[in-house]
Amino acid sequence: MRISEIARKEIIDMNEGIFWGPVGKADLLIDQNTGEINSLLLMGNKGFLGWGQSEEVAIPWSNVLKIGKDAIIVDIQY
Repeated sequence: MRISEIARKEIIDMNEGIFWGPVGKADLLIDQNTGEINSLLLMGNKGFLGWGQSEEVAIPWSNVLKIGKDAIIVDIQY
């Protein structure tokens, strides 16, 4: 699978059913020594009307449960 194909998929949290948007708005943390993906970094929800602080949510790659045709299902531990 190409990175461009993954970037178009939507991220969904299986625990809360929260839609996090397309993967293309996320970052991957990759180990420089091994080339392995360590985690997926998502931007947290912003404050009132999109203003305010947002924090990153790091999802360990082991918590990516399924990469499907249209979506990526993740297990986010709050």
